[in-house]
Amino acid sequence: MYCKMELEIQRLTTDFINLKDIIGKIIETKIVIKQKLARLKEIHADLIKDNSTKKIFLICLESFHFQYKVMNVETDNMHRSFALLTNRAYCDFFNLYLMLHKVFEEYEIEVPTAQQHPAYKDLEPFFMYKLNDISLVHANSIELINILILKYKEKESLVSKYISKSKSGIRIANFINTLEYENKVLKEKIELYTNYCDFFQNSQFKYLNKLYLKIKLLQDEINDDISFHETPWDNTLINENDTLMQISDELPVAQWDTEADHKDDVIGISGEDLEKSEVEEIKHANKKNNKHKHR
Repeated sequence: MYCKMELEIQRLTTDFINLKDIIGKIIETKIVIKQKLARLKEIHADLIKDNSTKKIFLICLESFHFQYKVMNVETDNMHRSFALLTNRAYCDFFNLYLMLHKVFEEYEIEVPTAQQHPAYKDLEPFFMYKLNDISLVHANSIELINILILKYKEKESLVSKYISKSKSGIRIANFINTLEYENKVLKEKIELYTNYCDFFQNSQFKYLNKLYLKIKLLQDEINDDISFHETPWDNTLINENDTLMQISDELPVAQWDTEADHKDDVIGISGEDLEKSEVEEIKHANKKNNKHKHR
Protein backbone atom coordinates (compact mmCIF):
# COMPACT_ATOMS: atom_id res chain seq x y z
CA MET A 1 0.00 0.00 0.00
CA TYR A 2 1.32 3.42 -0.96
CA CYS A 3 2.09 5.90 1.79
CA LYS A 4 1.23 9.61 1.52
CA MET A 5 4.71 10.55 0.31
CA GLU A 6 4.62 7.98 -2.47
CA LEU A 7 1.23 9.25 -3.63
CA GLU A 8 2.68 12.76 -3.69
CA ILE A 9 5.53 11.56 -5.92
CA GLN A 10 3.02 9.99 -8.29
CA ARG A 11 1.17 13.31 -8.50
CA LEU A 12 4.40 15.18 -9.24
CA THR A 13 5.21 12.71 -12.02
CA THR A 14 1.78 13.24 -13.57
CA ASP A 15 2.06 17.03 -13.30
CA PHE A 16 5.45 16.92 -14.98
CA ILE A 17 3.82 15.26 -18.01
CA ASN A 18 1.63 18.37 -18.30
CA LEU A 19 4.77 20.50 -18.13
CA LYS A 20 6.37 18.50 -20.94
CA ASP A 21 3.19 18.79 -23.00
CA ILE A 22 3.16 22.61 -22.80
CA ILE A 23 6.84 22.69 -23.80
CA GLY A 24 6.05 20.41 -26.74
CA LYS A 25 3.18 22.67 -27.84
CA ILE A 26 5.44 25.72 -27.76
CA ILE A 27 8.06 23.92 -29.84
CA GLU A 28 5.45 22.85 -32.41
CA THR A 29 4.01 26.37 -32.67
CA LYS A 30 7.49 27.85 -33.05
CA ILE A 31 8.21 25.47 -35.93
CA VAL A 32 4.99 26.44 -37.74
CA ILE A 33 5.73 30.16 -37.36
CA LYS A 34 9.33 29.65 -38.49
CA GLN A 35 8.17 27.82 -41.62
CA LYS A 36 5.75 30.60 -42.51
CA LEU A 37 8.38 33.30 -41.98
CA ALA A 38 10.79 31.32 -44.13
CA ARG A 39 8.16 31.29 -46.90
CA LEU A 40 7.71 35.05 -46.56
CA LYS A 41 11.46 35.49 -46.88
CA GLU A 42 11.48 33.39 -50.06
CA ILE A 43 8.64 35.46 -51.54
CA HIS A 44 10.45 38.68 -50.72
CA ALA A 45 13.65 37.36 -52.32
CA ASP A 46 11.70 36.36 -55.45
CA LEU A 47 10.10 39.80 -55.69
CA ILE A 48 13.46 41.50 -55.38
CA LYS A 49 15.01 39.20 -57.98
CA ASP A 50 12.19 39.61 -60.52
CA ASN A 51 11.77 43.37 -60.05
CA SER A 52 15.30 44.68 -59.65
CA THR A 53 15.35 46.79 -62.84
CA LYS A 54 13.69 49.75 -61.13
CA LYS A 55 14.77 51.19 -57.82
CA ILE A 56 11.22 52.41 -57.18
CA PHE A 57 10.05 48.78 -57.21
CA LEU A 58 12.53 47.97 -54.49
CA ILE A 59 11.47 50.99 -52.47
CA CYS A 60 7.85 49.90 -52.73
CA LEU A 61 8.79 46.41 -51.59
CA GLU A 62 10.32 47.84 -48.41
CA SER A 63 6.88 47.83 -46.74
CA PHE A 64 6.71 44.04 -47.29
CA HIS A 65 10.24 43.64 -45.94
CA PHE A 66 9.28 45.64 -42.84
CA GLN A 67 6.19 43.44 -42.35
CA TYR A 68 8.42 40.36 -42.38
CA LYS A 69 10.97 42.07 -40.11
CA VAL A 70 8.35 42.91 -37.43
CA MET A 71 7.10 39.32 -37.38
CA ASN A 72 10.65 38.01 -37.22
CA VAL A 73 11.59 40.29 -34.30
CA GLU A 74 8.50 39.23 -32.34
CA THR A 75 9.31 35.58 -33.01
CA ASP A 76 12.92 36.08 -31.87
CA ASN A 77 11.68 37.65 -28.63
CA MET A 78 9.40 34.67 -28.01
CA HIS A 79 12.27 32.29 -28.71
CA ARG A 80 14.50 34.16 -26.25
CA SER A 81 11.81 33.95 -23.56
CA PHE A 82 11.40 30.23 -24.25
CA ALA A 83 15.14 29.67 -23.93
CA LEU A 84 15.19 31.58 -20.63
CA LEU A 85 12.27 29.59 -19.17
CA THR A 86 13.49 26.15 -20.23
CA ASN A 87 16.96 27.03 -18.98
CA ARG A 88 15.46 27.98 -15.62
CA ALA A 89 13.46 24.76 -15.51
CA TYR A 90 16.62 22.73 -16.00
CA CYS A 91 18.41 24.86 -13.38
CA ASP A 92 15.69 24.21 -10.78
CA PHE A 93 15.72 20.44 -11.19
CA PHE A 94 19.52 20.33 -11.41
CA ASN A 95 19.82 22.20 -8.08
CA LEU A 96 17.19 19.92 -6.55
CA TYR A 97 19.26 16.91 -7.62
CA LEU A 98 22.39 18.39 -6.00
CA MET A 99 20.53 19.00 -2.73
CA LEU A 100 19.24 15.43 -2.70
CA HIS A 101 22.73 14.19 -3.51
CA LYS A 102 24.00 15.83 -0.29
CA VAL A 103 21.29 14.07 1.69
CA PHE A 104 22.51 10.76 0.28
CA GLU A 105 26.04 11.60 1.40
CA GLU A 106 24.75 12.56 4.85
CA TYR A 107 22.94 9.25 5.30
CA GLU A 108 25.71 7.32 3.53
CA ILE A 109 23.35 6.03 0.88
CA GLU A 110 24.82 4.97 -2.44
CA VAL A 111 23.62 7.10 -5.35
CA PRO A 112 22.34 4.93 -8.23
CA THR A 113 24.46 5.01 -11.37
CA ALA A 114 21.63 5.90 -13.73
CA GLN A 115 21.97 7.86 -16.97
CA GLN A 116 23.61 11.11 -15.95
CA HIS A 117 22.18 14.44 -17.02
CA PRO A 118 24.41 17.32 -18.29
CA ALA A 119 25.89 19.79 -15.82
CA TYR A 120 24.10 23.12 -15.61
CA LYS A 121 25.99 26.11 -17.07
CA ASP A 122 25.63 28.98 -14.60
CA LEU A 123 27.12 31.58 -16.95
CA GLU A 124 24.74 30.77 -19.83
CA PRO A 125 21.18 31.66 -18.73
CA PHE A 126 19.91 31.43 -22.32
CA PHE A 127 21.50 28.08 -23.14
CA MET A 128 18.81 25.90 -24.70
CA TYR A 129 18.51 22.58 -22.89
CA LYS A 130 16.68 19.82 -24.74
CA LEU A 131 13.37 18.53 -23.45
CA ASN A 132 15.00 15.12 -22.98
CA ASP A 133 17.64 16.72 -20.72
CA ILE A 134 14.96 18.39 -18.58
CA SER A 135 13.05 15.11 -18.36
CA LEU A 136 16.21 13.24 -17.39
CA VAL A 137 17.27 15.56 -14.56
CA HIS A 138 13.68 15.54 -13.26
CA ALA A 139 13.52 11.73 -13.41
CA ASN A 140 16.87 11.43 -11.61
CA SER A 141 15.66 13.77 -8.85
CA ILE A 142 12.41 11.84 -8.44
CA GLU A 143 14.39 8.59 -8.27
CA LEU A 144 16.49 9.94 -5.39
CA ILE A 145 13.36 11.01 -3.51
CA ASN A 146 11.86 7.54 -4.02
CA ILE A 147 15.02 5.94 -2.63
CA LEU A 148 14.82 8.21 0.43
CA ILE A 149 11.19 7.18 0.91
CA LEU A 150 12.22 3.52 0.85
CA LYS A 151 14.94 4.32 3.39
CA TYR A 152 12.36 6.01 5.60
CA LYS A 153 10.00 3.02 5.41
CA GLU A 154 12.86 0.68 6.35
CA LYS A 155 13.64 2.81 9.40
CA GLU A 156 9.97 2.85 10.34
CA SER A 157 9.92 -0.95 10.26
CA LEU A 158 13.10 -0.99 12.35
CA VAL A 159 11.54 1.31 14.96
CA SER A 160 8.45 -0.93 15.15
CA LYS A 161 10.73 -3.93 15.61
CA TYR A 162 12.62 -2.34 18.52
CA ILE A 163 9.42 -1.15 20.16
CA SER A 164 8.17 -4.72 20.09
CA LYS A 165 11.42 -5.96 21.69
CA SER A 166 11.29 -3.26 24.37
CA LYS A 167 8.10 -4.81 25.68
CA SER A 168 10.17 -7.70 26.95
CA GLY A 169 11.59 -5.40 29.62
CA ILE A 170 14.93 -4.31 28.10
CA ARG A 171 15.65 -0.61 28.59
CA ILE A 172 16.08 0.79 25.07
CA ALA A 173 13.53 3.62 25.25
CA ASN A 174 16.11 6.36 24.60
CA PHE A 175 17.53 4.38 21.72
CA ILE A 176 14.04 4.10 20.22
CA ASN A 177 13.40 7.81 20.79
CA THR A 178 16.59 8.65 18.92
CA LEU A 179 15.64 6.40 16.02
CA GLU A 180 12.20 7.96 15.85
CA TYR A 181 13.74 11.45 15.90
CA GLU A 182 16.20 10.65 13.09
CA ASN A 183 13.45 9.06 11.06
CA LYS A 184 11.23 12.08 11.61
CA VAL A 185 14.04 14.36 10.38
CA LEU A 186 14.43 12.19 7.26
CA LYS A 187 10.68 12.35 6.63
CA GLU A 188 10.67 16.14 6.94
CA LYS A 189 13.58 16.38 4.50
CA ILE A 190 11.72 14.22 2.02
CA GLU A 191 8.64 16.40 2.37
CA LEU A 192 10.77 19.54 2.04
CA TYR A 193 12.36 18.44 -1.23
CA THR A 194 9.05 17.13 -2.51
CA ASN A 195 7.57 20.59 -1.85
CA TYR A 196 10.55 22.13 -3.67
CA CYS A 197 9.81 19.98 -6.70
CA ASP A 198 6.11 20.83 -6.54
CA PHE A 199 6.88 24.57 -6.37
CA PHE A 200 9.32 24.35 -9.29
CA GLN A 201 6.82 22.52 -11.48
CA ASN A 202 3.93 24.88 -10.67
CA SER A 203 6.04 27.99 -11.32
CA GLN A 204 7.46 26.62 -14.55
CA PHE A 205 4.04 25.58 -15.85
CA LYS A 206 2.56 29.04 -15.17
CA TYR A 207 5.43 30.81 -16.96
CA LEU A 208 5.41 28.42 -19.90
CA ASN A 209 1.63 28.45 -20.23
CA LYS A 210 1.66 32.28 -20.41
CA LEU A 211 4.35 32.09 -23.08
CA TYR A 212 2.34 29.51 -25.02
CA LEU A 213 -0.71 31.79 -25.03
CA LYS A 214 1.46 34.66 -26.30
CA ILE A 215 3.12 32.64 -29.03
CA LYS A 216 -0.24 31.18 -30.05
CA LEU A 217 -1.61 34.72 -30.31
CA LEU A 218 1.38 35.67 -32.46
CA GLN A 219 0.68 32.71 -34.73
CA ASP A 220 -2.98 33.79 -35.06
CA GLU A 221 -1.93 37.35 -35.91
CA ILE A 222 0.48 36.11 -38.59
CA ASN A 223 -2.22 33.83 -40.02
CA ASP A 224 -4.66 36.76 -40.10
CA ASP A 225 -2.14 38.89 -41.99
CA ILE A 226 -0.81 36.20 -44.33
CA SER A 227 -2.95 33.37 -45.72
CA PHE A 228 -0.99 31.43 -48.31
CA HIS A 229 -3.86 29.05 -49.03
CA GLU A 230 -6.05 31.97 -50.12
CA THR A 231 -3.44 33.47 -52.45
CA PRO A 232 -1.52 32.21 -55.50
CA TRP A 233 1.92 32.56 -53.88
CA ASP A 234 2.40 28.85 -53.36
CA ASN A 235 1.46 27.87 -56.90
CA THR A 236 2.21 30.87 -59.12
CA LEU A 237 5.62 32.22 -60.03
CA ILE A 238 6.27 35.96 -59.98
CA ASN A 239 6.92 37.40 -63.45
CA GLU A 240 7.37 40.77 -65.12
CA ASN A 241 3.66 41.26 -65.75
CA ASP A 242 2.73 41.14 -62.06
CA THR A 243 1.46 44.53 -60.91
CA LEU A 244 2.90 46.09 -57.76
CA MET A 245 0.77 48.64 -55.94
CA GLN A 246 2.08 51.13 -53.38
CA ILE A 247 -0.16 52.30 -50.53
CA SER A 248 -0.20 56.09 -50.43
CA ASP A 249 0.31 56.45 -46.69
CA GLU A 250 3.42 54.24 -46.52
CA LEU A 251 6.84 55.84 -46.21
CA PRO A 252 9.32 53.28 -47.56
CA VAL A 253 13.04 53.84 -47.18
CA ALA A 254 15.37 52.86 -50.03
CA GLN A 255 17.98 50.32 -48.96
CA TRP A 256 19.14 49.04 -52.31
CA ASP A 257 21.14 50.59 -55.19
CA THR A 258 20.70 49.23 -58.71
CA GLU A 259 22.15 49.85 -62.10
CA ALA A 260 18.78 51.26 -63.18
CA ASP A 261 18.95 54.35 -60.91
CA HIS A 262 19.28 56.64 -63.96
CA LYS A 263 15.95 55.43 -65.44
CA ASP A 264 12.51 56.97 -64.78
CA ASP A 265 10.70 55.73 -61.64
CA VAL A 266 7.39 54.04 -62.40
CA ILE A 267 4.91 52.49 -59.96
CA GLY A 268 2.30 49.90 -60.82
CA ILE A 269 3.25 48.91 -64.39
CA SER A 270 5.49 46.28 -65.95
CA GLY A 271 8.51 46.77 -68.19
CA GLU A 272 6.54 45.70 -71.27
CA ASP A 273 3.76 48.22 -70.56
CA LEU A 274 6.38 50.90 -70.01
CA GLU A 275 7.90 50.29 -73.45
CA LYS A 276 4.43 50.42 -75.10
CA SER A 277 3.59 53.71 -73.39
CA GLU A 278 6.89 55.26 -74.49
CA VAL A 279 6.26 54.22 -78.13
CA GLU A 280 2.77 55.73 -78.00
CA GLU A 281 4.16 58.99 -76.63
CA ILE A 282 6.73 59.15 -79.48
CA LYS A 283 4.02 58.52 -82.12
CA HIS A 284 1.80 61.18 -80.55
CA ALA A 285 4.65 63.70 -80.57
CA ASN A 286 5.43 62.95 -84.25
CA LYS A 287 1.79 63.55 -85.24
CA LYS A 288 1.86 66.94 -83.53
CA ASN A 289 5.07 67.90 -85.33
CA ASN A 290 3.60 66.89 -88.73
CA LYS A 291 0.50 69.02 -88.11
CA HIS A 292 2.66 72.07 -87.34
CA LYS A 293 4.67 71.52 -90.54
CA HIS A 294 1.53 71.39 -92.70
CA ARG A 295 0.32 74.66 -91.22
